[in-house]
Amino acid sequence: MEGVFDIVEVRKVKANYREIIEKMKGLYKIIVEGIIRNIIVLGFLWVSSFAQTNLIVNPSFEEHECVPQTMNISPSLLNFNCCENWEPLFVTPDYFSSFSPFYTGCIFPTLSVNVPQNIMGYQPSKDGNFYVGMLLFVDTIAFPQLNGFYTEAIKGKLVSPLLPNHVYEFTLYWSLANGCHSASNQLQVYFTPYEVQWTYHLDSIPYFFPYNYPSQVSWDSTQYMTDTLNWVKMSGCFIAQGGEKHINIGKFRRSNPTTFIQMMGDNTFYCRSSCNEDNLFYAYYFMDDLSLYDRGYYSGSARCIKDTTICPNSTLLIGANIPDSAQYEWTPAVSLSCSNCPNPIASPSVTTTYILKKQLCSFISYDTVTIRVVPYPSPANAGNDTSICWSMYSKIGVAEEDYPFTTYNWAPSDYLSCTACSQTDILPLENDTTLMYVLTQTFCDSVSRDTLRLRVVLCEEVMELPNVFTPNGDGINDSWHIVWKEIPIGIKDFKVEIYDRWGLKVYESDRWDFKWDGKHCRNVKLEVLEEECTTGTYYYIIQYDWNGKEREWKGYLTLLR
Repeated sequence: MEGVFDIVEVRKVKANYREIIEKMKGLYKIIVEGIIRNIIVLGFLWVSSFAQTNLIVNPSFEEHECVPQTMNISPSLLNFNCCENWEPLFVTPDYFSSFSPFYTGCIFPTLSVNVPQNIMGYQPSKDGNFYVGMLLFVDTIAFPQLNGFYTEAIKGKLVSPLLPNHVYEFTLYWSLANGCHSASNQLQVYFTPYEVQWTYHLDSIPYFFPYNYPSQVSWDSTQYMTDTLNWVKMSGCFIAQGGEKHINIGKFRRSNPTTFIQMMGDNTFYCRSSCNEDNLFYAYYFMDDLSLYDRGYYSGSARCIKDTTICPNSTLLIGANIPDSAQYEWTPAVSLSCSNCPNPIASPSVTTTYILKKQLCSFISYDTVTIRVVPYPSPANAGNDTSICWSMYSKIGVAEEDYPFTTYNWAPSDYLSCTACSQTDILPLENDTTLMYVLTQTFCDSVSRDTLRLRVVLCEEVMELPNVFTPNGDGINDSWHIVWKEIPIGIKDFKVEIYDRWGLKVYESDRWDFKWDGKHCRNVKLEVLEEECTTGTYYYIIQYDWNGKEREWKGYLTLLR
């Protein structure tokens, strides 16, 4: 019994061991799956965060080497040097901080650059504790040489060079200082692949920015920048040339002079005595919270294929766009494989005009394409069974206008002038027989057929032999000739003779298409050539062979003048 007990216990231990192993496998699977999910999520977050990287270094001017203590009054005393990544591009922009001391005086070095209250105005920061300020316009009676051109500007570096044909969206916020007596309508942002350098001297007047730069982002010059209470958003999108890695902010348009309007400034924030305020009209702006985001590759304006005609139940690609980061909107969306992709597949059941709207940031474009769906035509129609004349042309089938994607075929091809036409000429060369033809009509993926039975009979080839004509030159009935039913194929040994009432031959010809105009009568017997045949009755004899049949026509005709 003891041995049996030991065996049972061993089996229980093995069973428990297997159970533990299975549980560990399940736990291991859960852990591994969780790790994979976390890796995917973290990777997505990393890619998303990278795609949304603000390319402006120190965008809110929070990173600093020192705290500014007072207002700039000369290039040798620039508080702007405290701001990391940013530096003056032109003249003396200013750096403001909530950590700066607040002064109530108006004489250097006690010109306050505190946030929110400083010598220029009262404005809390948009983001953080710092912002910058610059003059965009000065019009002074004391210094008429400036002539409204004086301006300040700043420059900085980007996180990385811009990519060619990528759309970038730039944003900054501005606020007009409370103490200003003027407002400008000029503010531009210029991105360059090189660092812009400009040397100036305050003792050399005029000192103004000398160039018109092709700025990528500009304030709408139809609107004056007058808000002293709020931070106002200025934004714009542009397509990079590629390689731009520097940003420049200021007034880069040389209007003559800068357009401005006067305002009622708050003298609480500016010292009249220290700035000669009675003769000074200036537009001074705080700026904060800059951003530059890559919105993605842009392949150009919206593009559709050319207007196209298709068969029923057909599909085709209607876009001609290089995929990029833009948003696409196709309308109507019915019968499209997708309405928000660059190049959808369309399968319209009726003629449809599609409109494409493409948008990336502020770049919006449209294009259209009309897809004409050809309806199914009527079935093949070879015409009604009938009789036709032997050795004379007849038409069979029904004349149809050119119809897209439609082809015809007559079989057999015997005696037919065209086997690929909806209607064709037939010249049967067998008499007293029956001919059978099948017309096949193919349209896109459909085929229809019709059968035609023709009885070939012997017909009179001559439709009419007039018995009177009037060759008076009025264009009506001026000649005498045979009116044939059809062109007399197979005719030979043709001969026509005309005699006057005395039995003298006045005309003869061996052409089946002769025309006697009643002039130049030839008296064969007397060999006398007269100008015109006289009014009277004449006798004709016509003889020829037509497809082995001897033909002869005789009779009288009257010539009247």
